[in-house]
Parts: sequence; structure tokens; C-alpha cells
Amino acid sequence: MVCTEFCSATLADLSITHVRSTGYNISSKACRCTITAGACFLHPPTAYCFSAASAACILAALVGAGAVYLLLAAQLLHATFSNLATVTYCLWILIVTLAMSLYEIFGPPKNFQFIGVMAFLSTLAATVLYFIQMLVTTAPSLVFRYGSHGLSEFFLAFGVILFAFAGGSTFPALQNAMADRTQFYKSINYSFAALLCLYLTIAVTGYQVYGESASPNIANRMASTPLTLAGNVFMIVNLLSAFVIIIDPVCHEMEDLYKVTRGGYMYLVFLS
Repeated sequence: MVCTEFCSATLADLSITHVRSTGYNISSKACRCTITAGACFLHPPTAYCFSAASAACILAALVGAGAVYLLLAAQLLHATFSNLATVTYCLWILIVTLAMSLYEIFGPPKNFQFIGVMAFLSTLAATVLYFIQMLVTTAPSLVFRYGSHGLSEFFLAFGVILFAFAGGSTFPALQNAMADRTQFYKSINYSFAALLCLYLTIAVTGYQVYGESASPNIANRMASTPLTLAGNVFMIVNLLSAFVIIIDPVCHEMEDLYKVTRGGYMYLVFLS
């Protein structure tokens, strides 16, 4: 059986209108189909192995980024509410993880369209508050020096930059959830332009004010003022909202792999 025939017969109920064949005339067991933007692409076993390997790398990156989001949210919660409750950092991690696990059973982010808007607006508010706080900070020039760095520091910083764009792996899932997928390029251009403005504002101002004393999490370097506390709250909202978006492709992959439907207590058991 030719791969084209196998793919058409298998995916007939999915309204696939375009089928592209690789030209391999092999058995149906060796044929693999990949659906991309309404088209069915057929791959021989070798290409399928590379596709599976790249998908595994992407999922591992998303899981790692999601874990960092939870850790940062727990760290900010611990710093913001340390005077109100005697909750340790480790306990905050458990609380945040449990809360986000419960949230995942209600469906994918496309069912909650406000998630993306809330994540951006909270980031914008936190950036403005942090920026104002840094402007009013007095930085003695004899204390905050500016030094030179080598290759090791460069690659460590480059890793942080790559993490800042870890959400790029979710773009296919986001495009698939759009009502008009042809407008995806516009959303990408506007999003990256906005992110560039936000990132440069914090990076340039933070280095100008704190210099070498700037910590990896700039919020921990700022004084505990109402502006900083309000910025931390908005950043917590951003991290938790971003976690829902960035972990969604991983959930979809696991659902397809183990044939689990999202929702209900069984999904919560599987997710745990």
C-alpha cells in the first residue's frame, strides 16, 4: 500500500484536504503521518525517528522551562509574603505546583482566552513598576562597578537569554488554536517587538543601576518597597499564566501518547 493511500484512509475523518506523499511505496506499518496546518505529511521510518527525537527535545525544554516558572513563582511568593505567613520556600513550591496541577484539569489555554492577555498585561505592569523602582534607587559609583567577563560568563548569560525565549516551542500549538491561522505572522511580529522593549528596559536599566551586584533575579536585588512588592505580585501572575501556556503542548503530547482525555479526577491522577 502506498503511503498516500494509507494516510488518506487513516485520516479521512479529520477532514484533511491536502496530502503530500514522500514517494515511498512501503507497508502501512512503516508509514508515519504528521498533520501540519491541515496537511498530511508522510515520512519514512528514518525521518520519523528524527521527528520523534526533535519532539522529545522540545518537550524536555518545555518541561524544564515550566519547572523554572514554578520555582520563580514560589521564590517571589516567599519573598513577598514572608512577613505575613511563616511558610518556607519548599512549602511554597508544593503549594504552587498543586494549584497549577488542579488548574490543568479544566482544559487547554484556548478555553481561557484571557490567559495570554493576563500574562502580557501583568508582565507590562511588573516591568513599569520595576523600572520606576530602579530609577529612584541611588547607586554609588564606588560600589557598583562594571567589570569585564570571559567566555564562560558569556555562555551562562546566553543560556538565560535562550530561556527567555523558551516559549517559542509552543508556537505551533498556538497557531493551531487560532481562529484565523493566516494572521499568525502578525502576532509573532507584535509579540517579539513588545518583548524586546520589555527585556531591554529591565536589562539596560538594571545593569546601569546595579552593575556587577545585579542578581540573576533582579527583583531580589531591589529594596523591599511598595513598588517592588506590587511588581512581584504582577510577576507571580505572569509566571503562573505563562506556565499554563508553556506546559500545554506537553499535556497534549502525553494525552495522545497514553490516550487520556483532559478533565476529571483520572486526568489529575495521571498528571500527578
